[in-house]
Amino acid sequence: MIQRIQSVFLIISAVAIVLLYFFPLAVIGGHEDGATLFIGTVALNDSAKVIVNAWPLRALCSIILILTLLSLFLYKRRVLQMRLTIYNMVLTFGMIGLGIFYLIQGRNLHGGDIQAQFFSIMPIISLILSYLAWRGIRRDYLMLRAVERLR
Repeated sequence: MIQRIQSVFLIISAVAIVLLYFFPLAVIGGHEDGATLFIGTVALNDSAKVIVNAWPLRALCSIILILTLLSLFLYKRRVLQMRLTIYNMVLTFGMIGLGIFYLIQGRNLHGGDIQAQFFSIMPIISLILSYLAWRGIRRDYLMLRAVERLR
């Protein structure tokens, strides 16, 4: 399982999603008087008061993490693994869009500029790694079909 390159891509993709739980995605306004977007909330920096509750973003992130880990362990069922990886990529696109929605909503409520943090690129990295894993799974599937055809 781990010796396949797509398994490595899926593990790194899962780590990128897990990192979103611990680090902020963006800062709205200044660092002292602004608000910070985490994966579950948009909160003020000075009082830790929650402006916007972003629990759908946290739920979507959890679903993506579960799908990534599930597709990692379904290495013997390649068709299902490819399908779950495609669903994972679609949901990651949705997570990026939902994150942008919450950034705009937080900016409208609090005001100020949006400053992306380093960890805001983790969903994009996860998306790219999921695509690379899908390509590897597809390559294995096509190779096994060709071997079966030769028998």
